[in-house]
Amino acid sequence: MFLFVNDKNKLAYEININDPYLKVAEQEAKKLLTEASISPSTLLNNSELVIKGDEKTIRLKEIVVTNKKDNSFNFTQGLQGSNACGDYVCRYNILNCPNHVGDPSNTQPIAGKTYASGGRSVFYAGCTTVSPEEKQFLYPINGIHLHKEFYLNDYKEPLEPAFFSTLYWNYATLLQTGKEATLSFYTSDIKGKFRVVVQGVSNKGVVYADQFFEVKGN
Repeated sequence: MFLFVNDKNKLAYEININDPYLKVAEQEAKKLLTEASISPSTLLNNSELVIKGDEKTIRLKEIVVTNKKDNSFNFTQGLQGSNACGDYVCRYNILNCPNHVGDPSNTQPIAGKTYASGGRSVFYAGCTTVSPEEKQFLYPINGIHLHKEFYLNDYKEPLEPAFFSTLYWNYATLLQTGKEATLSFYTSDIKGKFRVVVQGVSNKGVVYADQFFEVKGN
């Protein structure tokens, strides 16, 4: 959201934004403590780490790494990376694929093209940004920010193993007194501990809690 002065003498005006929620957010952020749980070592003495004389170390064989151009996914591609809006298309022609965030093979989506997203085809209208000339007289403010939709993976037709760490994310979930809220999601192919963070706002202030659960193999 942008504010601007609609006057010929624009330089004679100054816009100051007073957002009380920024100060509240800074105060609440200082209350959040992050603790890294470290498992204690089970060794009684460091000598147990020393390799015995009659043990042999494993020597890897020499390997040769070669590359080969693969045109099996020859879609109409844009420029490499993400565009100014942060949108990208992965190698499987999926728009903003959560499995390939920051992948060097990502390309910029092309306006007017159709891409896969969340199990359906979506039309990409394009990315609109403000030019440097317009920014000179436009003052950005933090209005109502609507996040991008997070698509849950149902694993009905997996293209590849899912190695993404964010399993579920949702915002603006309304809760009712006396009623339990149910949130369901699938785990990925990553084993180990996952952190659950719940945060929100009630009529009594800010709500925050975190918990852990572990994903084990079959």
